[in-house]
Amino acid sequence: MTSSRRMGEARTCGAIRHLARGASSMARITVCALSLAFFLAGTVSAVPLALPAPTIFAPGVISGVTNDGTPTFTPDGKTLCFSRYNGHWIVLLISHFTNGRWSTPEVAPFGSSLFDQQPAFAPDGRYLIYARSDMPGSSEFVRVDKTPSGWSEPRVLPETVNISRHISQPSIAANGDIYFNAVVITAGGTEKPKSRLYRAAMVNGMYQPAQPLSFSDGTHVDVDPAIAPDQSYVVFSSKDRKPFEDGKEHLFIAFQKAGVWGPAKPIRYEGDTWEGTGDGDARISPDGKTLYFTSDRSAPLKASRTHTEVIADYKRMVQWDNSNTNVWTLSLETVLRQGGIE
Repeated sequence: MTSSRRMGEARTCGAIRHLARGASSMARITVCALSLAFFLAGTVSAVPLALPAPTIFAPGVISGVTNDGTPTFTPDGKTLCFSRYNGHWIVLLISHFTNGRWSTPEVAPFGSSLFDQQPAFAPDGRYLIYARSDMPGSSEFVRVDKTPSGWSEPRVLPETVNISRHISQPSIAANGDIYFNAVVITAGGTEKPKSRLYRAAMVNGMYQPAQPLSFSDGTHVDVDPAIAPDQSYVVFSSKDRKPFEDGKEHLFIAFQKAGVWGPAKPIRYEGDTWEGTGDGDARISPDGKTLYFTSDRSAPLKASRTHTEVIADYKRMVQWDNSNTNVWTLSLETVLRQGGIE
């Protein structure tokens, strides 16, 4: 999710966007009541969809004082892996849900001295794919498998998936297909290409050559796909797609029926033109009905506050609300019904 593409140009493919968010102003227009609207293809009319307001996820534990994002869950929802980063380094952490709360995150056992980020569990929890970078502006996808004793050694995915060194944000469907975004530079190209969304299909245990999604034609900067387990929809971030043309990344959704992708539609909510750097790093819960995304938005401040309220605001600031990126969550059930998914 964000300024240009995570530590890709700064360190790894993607983190620069998060870093830009972390450096943004404390002034935020934040979420109060949430309403979602879809702009129908070829029109400017919108159908309002009422959703619950997005909420901060696990403040002070998962969403903390550094930059946090891309939480991915095991099938039972009780273990998550996510990225945490500062201006110099990014690392993968693991937390477990026990006794009604998330445990203090620990460095993933398969973590390396390189820049590891953007983890994605397979829907069955048997393996995890993430982006790894050993040099600025360049990354590749690697896979680790769950074993009886822990995790396997990381292995690099084939070139049918790793189609570019400017690749990020893997997301895995139930049948093994992998979705991601990439910038593919062709020989003799005269223009700087834009990030597009791709799918590498799994056939007989082998990844087929990745192909761009039909609605991601290079006209816009499309990043951070989160595919539903059954591939009925994908949530992603895009820059300068209508109705947003403010240079920031916003959340969109596209539905697939009978193997055909429909148009990208914006996920609208009150305050979605706030002064941050954008929303991204979408991840979907195991049941496919809850969206997790990363944003540097802040909680609203009252124009006039009592001393007690100021103390409470300060406690929140030193816990998580300090303009760095955090994980937010909202229900997708209403919008899925709008798309014909129950």
